[in-house]
Amino acid sequence: MALDAAIDWEVRQDGNDANGGGWKRTAGTTDYSLFAAAELSATDLACASNTTLTSATGGFTAAMVGNVVQIASGTNALAGFYEITAYASTNSVTIDRTCATGGNMTAGVGKVGGALASLAAAASVPYVAGNQFYVKYSATPYVCLGAATFSVAGSYGTHTFIHGYDTTRSIYNTDANRPTIRVADSGVTSITMLVLNGTNLVAAGLILDGNGKTEIQGISHSGAWVAITRCKVLNCTNGGIVSTYPVINCEADTCSIGISGGHIFGCYAHDCTSHGFYNVTTIVDCLSVGNGGIGISTGNSAFIVNRCIAYGNAGNGFAVSGLNHLPVYNCIAEGNGGWGFTYQGYTSPRLFYCATYNTSGSFSTSVVKSQGCVEVTNGSVFTNAAAGDFTLNNTALRGALLRGVGFPGTFLNGNVGYADIGLFQHEDAGGGGAIVNQGLHAIEAGISA
Repeated sequence: MALDAAIDWEVRQDGNDANGGGWKRTAGTTDYSLFAAAELSATDLACASNTTLTSATGGFTAAMVGNVVQIASGTNALAGFYEITAYASTNSVTIDRTCATGGNMTAGVGKVGGALASLAAAASVPYVAGNQFYVKYSATPYVCLGAATFSVAGSYGTHTFIHGYDTTRSIYNTDANRPTIRVADSGVTSITMLVLNGTNLVAAGLILDGNGKTEIQGISHSGAWVAITRCKVLNCTNGGIVSTYPVINCEADTCSIGISGGHIFGCYAHDCTSHGFYNVTTIVDCLSVGNGGIGISTGNSAFIVNRCIAYGNAGNGFAVSGLNHLPVYNCIAEGNGGWGFTYQGYTSPRLFYCATYNTSGSFSTSVVKSQGCVEVTNGSVFTNAAAGDFTLNNTALRGALLRGVGFPGTFLNGNVGYADIGLFQHEDAGGGGAIVNQGLHAIEAGISA
């Protein structure tokens, strides 16, 4: 047997990596993993090469069914995590598989319940597809001493989430406070803090702080059908997020390259020493500000660039190329050190309803301005970019030029749209403003389709 697919694992700052750490969400009993301390600590656990776990001292209760016991050591002990599946008495319970190896286990040391203390320890449990991992917010960052590598393969409908939370312990929560995991001040170099090697894994609601240490990367993967959402990476000297799968509503702050590869939706890269977004395949609703290289760079297999802003980057705002004359829609380049829009690599991009202001060059001769492009000359198009407000101002010959004139405009059936050029749409009286990433759940739900 193996651990049940319905087990949830808890990580909290004041937990202990020797605790049980997990509970089956369908058990209908008490979830002791939510507490910092173990519910039961024993040093006389015994198992006669079967699934009966006993303790002469006792202390088992019926409420412990569904909770995980971690056995750390013992004579003939098979150390690991085991689900309590049935209660017999204060001295005896049934577990999901034997914890003895090479004979009867005696003098077993173990804990029932209590949260784990580190994400790396959580990644090492023998979890199965469908398990969920929750990391509780703490005002004090978790200390990262090594990579947390998740490697179990899932399948469609059995995604495994590694999710931060504060008050709402559920997947897709939008709690304002997210837990921070920070590389230790000394003794740690050359690691990726979170590695998604399994399939159908989703990392969400986490802050990964590389602490500026040598060769630190925030999040990467080698597994298939993964997604990264509502995560922030900062101070990562070897790149913030590297993924060929969806990265949704994430932020890269003061990394080397901010976010690279994959399909990027609603993300923000700023103050990175190199590119904000690099070698991306799809990029929609993204903001690249104040980076030391190119704001947004695509790879030769790119599909689309839409509703993005590149502002104040040291290099080109957009350096793009891709399949079938990559279309670039509704984008703005302002205040960049190089071209607003230029070509790199494969085929010349086609620009539709894009705008520039105050760059070293607006549109290079290598790009094709297919329709609706605007070169603004009278001042910034933004309300207050210096303060981080990238909504369009309504000043004549500036932001007003870009309001209501974006793609697609008049549609083929005769309907007329009034999209703004740029990421943030202006609000008319009675309107609700822009909705960015409204397809979040649909994108994530389909990562293994």
